Amino acid sequence: MPKKISQLTALAGSLANTDLLEIAEDAGGGNFDSRKITVAQLKSAIVSNPRTIDLVTGTNVTGTTALTSSASILIPANTITVASVLEIQSRAIRVSGTASTIAFSIYINTANNLTGATLLGSFISLTATNFFSQGLRSLFINPSTNQLTVINNGATVADDYVNTGANTVLTYDETTAYYIHFVLQLSNSGDTGLIQFGKATLYE
Repeated sequence: MPKKISQLTALAGSLANTDLLEIAEDAGGGNFDSRKITVAQLKSAIVSNPRTIDLVTGTNVTGTTALTSSASILIPANTITVASVLEIQSRAIRVSGTASTIAFSIYINTANNLTGATLLGSFISLTATNFFSQGLRSLFINPSTNQLTVINNGATVADDYVNTGANTVLTYDETTAYYIHFVLQLSNSGDTGLIQFGKATLYE
């Protein structure tokens, strides 16, 4: 015999992504069609604001003095469809060696490499006695004008809360995937640096 929803036994335990939720769709004439969705589908339909796009930990950078991406975050195409703020946070640490400085910056590119990448911000470098540096950039992105606005000048500007420098306007195509690169550059290849974390948070 069919049961009312109020008569069903409540689920014990946590929901799994593969669990099915049963729903009824009005087919008209007093008839109903049964449908089902998975918990994973339901989660994907729920958008929180703000939301974390990704949180990553980098790999050690050593043995080179070239600009090197320790970590990257993918911003998939069509992630940003309305005027939004994309907040980028990161921390660089010195793993070993005190021979010289380690420069710390973030870049944006349409490829998962630094070829043709654009600087978004340079932060305070790690010195022989400075073992970590943390930085933040708030990117204003407006898909209707295909523009990204950021303060990206000033070699020692750690965050956006300054009254010097100028906004830079970059082209941003929301239908294209972008990578945020967290970059280190060793002055001495014998040192070792690491992006301890990189995080991208979207405010819509």
